[in-house]
Amino acid sequence: MKVICDDTDVFVLPIHYYAQEYSTFHLIMCGTSSRRVIDIKATTEKHSTIVDQLLSAEALSGCDTVSQMYGIGKGTVLKVIRSLNPLNNLVKVSARMDEVIEESVRFIAACNGSHERTNMSAARYDIWTSKMANKKLTTAPQLKTLPPTTEAFGEHV
Repeated sequence: MKVICDDTDVFVLPIHYYAQEYSTFHLIMCGTSSRRVIDIKATTEKHSTIVDQLLSAEALSGCDTVSQMYGIGKGTVLKVIRSLNPLNNLVKVSARMDEVIEESVRFIAACNGSHERTNMSAARYDIWTSKMANKKLTTAPQLKTLPPTTEAFGEHV
């Protein structure tokens, strides 16, 4: 079977479902503008330790159906997932919302390079102060470069 698309959001879906269903059929993904071919089975097996978290990370950091967090690229998301911030509660229907938000705050704060991971407003302040400490800075950083406030982030999640 072949999926023809250049979209990262679409790329994450077959990997997720391939792993969930323990599929054995051959599935590849081809770009519309390039000759690059990706073997979904091989990709799923290679990244088996993070496959179960890819959908959550994609949805939280930004995809076609939710707003994107400014300055957080797919590489950063993968690095944070691999290093220290699993996203286990985001996909659990039975998880309490406060647990989901707490886990999401840790993840997005880490993606932004903040050491403050208790709430998004504290992380936002931490990032603001670290940007303002830059001696080469000639103007204040734009607000869009900061993560959302705690309240706005709760709505995002």
